[in-house]
Amino acid sequence: MDALQKDFDTSLTLSDLKGVYDWSRPLSDAAVSRVGISATDFLGEYYLRRDTCGNFSEYTLCPEDPSYRSLRTYFANLLVDPRVLREAAPIQVVNGSRSLTDLGDRVSNTLQPLGFKVEPPVRMRPEEQTIVYDYSGGRYPLTARWLASYFGGSVVTPSSTTPSAADSPAGGLAVVLGHQYALRWIGQGS
Repeated sequence: MDALQKDFDTSLTLSDLKGVYDWSRPLSDAAVSRVGISATDFLGEYYLRRDTCGNFSEYTLCPEDPSYRSLRTYFANLLVDPRVLREAAPIQVVNGSRSLTDLGDRVSNTLQPLGFKVEPPVRMRPEEQTIVYDYSGGRYPLTARWLASYFGGSVVTPSSTTPSAADSPAGGLAVVLGHQYALRWIGQGS
């Protein structure tokens, strides 16, 4: 602990940490899931910048969403129903935000550790609302419902008149992240 003291900050006491260790010691590695957060998903990197969550002269990772709502939602949904994951639906995240150019990459990076089969993200013209396009003909109903619930969107089965969601995965699901979701991602939406 002395060696690590300079490299992290926690509100847990040594007694708390020992309690977590004692509780988890009998668990096998297979019973433990690990999900990290980084500057490729929920966090931004800051150094020599004022008005961040850290000190001006220290390299700091700060949440993109200062309200922590995005992180709370993510952690509340870490344990995805195995029936959803067994569908093995191909999912593509489509960034339809107005200005967050890396939102598709960041969101794709959050879905992969949960066990989803995620295709490379794409960018498209801005959309206001988040929509889950079901190009599978209903093959992945549990996954479509989970995605709609998680992202706060609706599921739409495309017709010949539905605008294309960019390079949608053949026979899969495309999550078009709209402006409303982008605002929530940075802590400005409801």
